[in-house]
Amino acid sequence: MATIRLAMGTILVPAMIERGYPRHFALGVVGASGTIGIVIPPSLSLILYGLIAEQSVPRLFLAGIMPGLLQAAMFFGWVFYYSHKYELPREPSVPRAELVRMSLNALPALCVPFIVMVGIYGGLMTVTEAAAVSATVALLVSLFFYRGFKVSQTLEVIAEAIKSAATIMIIVATALAFGHWMTDSGIPASLVKFTLDNQLHPWQFLLAINVLLLVLGCFLEVAATLLVVMPILAPALKPLGIDPVHFAIVFTHNMEIALVHPPVGLNLYVLATISTAPVTEVVRGVLPFLGLLLLCLAIITYVPQLSLWLPNLVYGAG
Repeated sequence: MATIRLAMGTILVPAMIERGYPRHFALGVVGASGTIGIVIPPSLSLILYGLIAEQSVPRLFLAGIMPGLLQAAMFFGWVFYYSHKYELPREPSVPRAELVRMSLNALPALCVPFIVMVGIYGGLMTVTEAAAVSATVALLVSLFFYRGFKVSQTLEVIAEAIKSAATIMIIVATALAFGHWMTDSGIPASLVKFTLDNQLHPWQFLLAINVLLLVLGCFLEVAATLLVVMPILAPALKPLGIDPVHFAIVFTHNMEIALVHPPVGLNLYVLATISTAPVTEVVRGVLPFLGLLLLCLAIITYVPQLSLWLPNLVYGAG
């Protein structure tokens, strides 16, 4: 996930700044939008949840669609409002012939995400192999199709890419090391046990778990949080009348928010690194989206039909 945010951020943030968008706004849009992939299928987090909680992965995928669209609609509304209020730059209308030419010109670049998606989800490559192949394809496309640099500059470009990737990997490695320490310390399990021992009503339980997951998500990666928390929480869901498919979306949305939650959200530091902006400026740009994410979390938590309507429509009531 960090490498995807790195790739998108290095392209989109400079492009937005070049066109006259405020840097904090560009960072906020890219940082917040980068969270939506965790709930929109195909989501690796939902696959892992399905395995741990023994739930149908196709049902979980369908459950993530409506909440994901709600989040996207909220972000769209805020960007639309902000852009009009502050009269941000608009792209000029493009003639149809030019639009066709630009679309055809973009096809080679679109091969990169296509290779990744087909390779991973088609079972042709592992994630690591897909990353290596896509990097090679991107290099060849840039070199021979778009001619963004000369052959003699290849090593210089690769060195710059390694430098950027290494910086992000240090951040990720530190976060993972801290997460492992947290897990070994038993603190997350103790927090979960404390929450369960207080015999809360379903709405109180969900509120407490949301707070707990927002805290844990700041320190643990998604997989670690799932592995630590879900085996303890799963048995408590049925007695409280909470649908595990609904809870999966509540859980993953919390993990989305944790990525941009100050002071230690991973997206904040990734964007600060690739843009050379202070973390405080990234936080300033992300704050409005953080408010929308929390509102979306409240709706997802207490309107379970938003998550359950589509899977129940397709597969019947679970």
